[in-house]
Amino acid sequence: MLKAIAIDDEPIALLIIREFCQRVGDIDLVTFSSAQEGLAAVTDQCPDILFLDIMLDQDNGVELAHDLPPGVHLIFTTAYTEYAQKGFELDAVDYLHKPFSYERFVQAIDKVRRRLNTMPQSISIKSDYKNVIIDTDEILYIEAMDNYVCYHMADGRKLMTQATLTSQLSLLPDSMFVRIHKSFVVSRRYVEKFNRHQVFLRGVKLPLPVGRTFSDAIQRL
Repeated sequence: MLKAIAIDDEPIALLIIREFCQRVGDIDLVTFSSAQEGLAAVTDQCPDILFLDIMLDQDNGVELAHDLPPGVHLIFTTAYTEYAQKGFELDAVDYLHKPFSYERFVQAIDKVRRRLNTMPQSISIKSDYKNVIIDTDEILYIEAMDNYVCYHMADGRKLMTQATLTSQLSLLPDSMFVRIHKSFVVSRRYVEKFNRHQVFLRGVKLPLPVGRTFSDAIQRL
């Protein structure tokens, strides 16, 4: 059973999170409309998950998130897309843009589970009408190509699957992979060198570009 706390000053937002948690089935949720009361509960109970609205009545969720105790997995919930980069910088597990669907909510919960548990060393994708098992240690990088995603493997293989880059990133262990561009995710284990504009991978002739919105976060990582 996952323990969760949700802090939001909008009653309907808390109601939706509660409904989604009940549908998932194994999440024990406590909700707060007051940021200070909610954060006091977070400090006292140290839940597995904190759903935190970024724009509260008198508080800024981004500033409040700096003081979370270790072990609390932060999921931002907000209607303001301009704060996504801040969530990335704070190592938030996910960023749910309101109004979010149940399927998108489950993706965020699954990312928490992967952080809490020992990460699987393989994933399954559908490529050429077959289910293909991929060893995550053998992935060099992943590239978005229109409606497809291409897995570039250490042995030279290229595996295509019809999906979005975001959906594939959610399958991978956060400790091993990082998004550097709207079209590229790289494996940290193969990074040879990097700067604010490019990442060089072992076994890859040409460098991969670093997107402007990802540059500062990449430097910190």
